[in-house]
Amino acid sequence: MIARSPGTCLPIPPVEGGRHGALASSIIRKGCWRGPSRHPVGRGGKIVKPIVIEIQGWVPAPIETVFDVFMPIDLTTIMTGHGPLPGVAAVEDQSGAWNSIGESRIIRFADGHAMLETLTRVDRPKGFAYTLSNLTNILRFLVRRFHGSWAFEDGSASGEPPIIRATWRYEFEIRSRLTRPISWLILELFWRRYMEEALERASEQAVAVATESEAS
Repeated sequence: MIARSPGTCLPIPPVEGGRHGALASSIIRKGCWRGPSRHPVGRGGKIVKPIVIEIQGWVPAPIETVFDVFMPIDLTTIMTGHGPLPGVAAVEDQSGAWNSIGESRIIRFADGHAMLETLTRVDRPKGFAYTLSNLTNILRFLVRRFHGSWAFEDGSASGEPPIIRATWRYEFEIRSRLTRPISWLILELFWRRYMEEALERASEQAVAVATESEAS
């Protein structure tokens, strides 16, 4: 269950039921700034402000576990689609072990369309970043490419069970100022929820791995 808040950062929720316990409620918020934005230039030399979608959730697991689960996670198990947005059907042509800058792969969706994902930053266990380009679906008419990033921060107090704040951010390079309003509407209505559902599933996997590791 996701608790939403349009305000500033919320206090860390308690973790019940032992060291890891059941998955803590994810807390999602908007409007955080995480560094300078890219500002692509549209036709006529006018700057097109990117659209940023960012969510956060709390994951009751060690930070190393969260990173090691989230980075190589099977996208078909977490990005299952929302509304008109199809789920991921397969990951193809991956170069390398998916742990180094410059590695790439093709993300294939259930509707047959695809995009190219390239790793641009790897900083274990603090986070990683990537760029999505070469879109073939309808979004290609609205978005040139977009940049994703995960950031993991330890939010647990001294002596308390680990709980990690996971921040997932996308910055979309919009093709035109004229299409920016409809792009914003589509991304806010559907992409944000798509991300929230994927974060919930990824968090559940991280907690399961942490619990299994603790029991062994």
